[in-house]
Amino acid sequence: MREIFVPWCHLRYNDLMSIGRIILFCFLSFLTVYALTHPWVYVLDEANLIFHEAGHTLMPFGEVVNLLGGSLFQLLVPLAVVVSFVRRREFFSALVALWWMGESMLGVARYVADARAQELTLLGGDHDFAVLFAHWPWLFPYDTMIGGVIRGVGIAVMVSTLAFLLVFIVAAQQKTPSREARVS
Repeated sequence: MREIFVPWCHLRYNDLMSIGRIILFCFLSFLTVYALTHPWVYVLDEANLIFHEAGHTLMPFGEVVNLLGGSLFQLLVPLAVVVSFVRRREFFSALVALWWMGESMLGVARYVADARAQELTLLGGDHDFAVLFAHWPWLFPYDTMIGGVIRGVGIAVMVSTLAFLLVFIVAAQQKTPSREARVS
């Protein structure tokens, strides 16, 4: 099945995979720049929000865990996808899911940093981190610093993942024989 030949374009499955990976890499690179310069990445952050809200429902083990549950679940879902791909030895896909986790961390960072200001528009209810930091008042003055650290880690995850994706693409290109070598 891997040797599907597409006669109209003279490409094989591996050629199409390489092209698809290059396009995906370029798209993720664009999204990385966009995510770092804009407060909201449409569709992706909306999906993350769904997982965030689901986390509150799925973690009803006391107020603190429930408050943390939204943000934790928002990060655990992409991590579970990473683990699933790694177990299937689909490392390129695992790296894409890891990039998603890094992007999701930007949303968590923005939410944490907003604890005192409470300027974000919420779906309803109290601000999770304002209530959480009320339990630990010594953390309240550090909301923006904690958010900044989470943002920094998220950026590091996204950028390093892009670097690994690029290495993966280049290594795959070097392993794949050229079209001319296959024809002869």
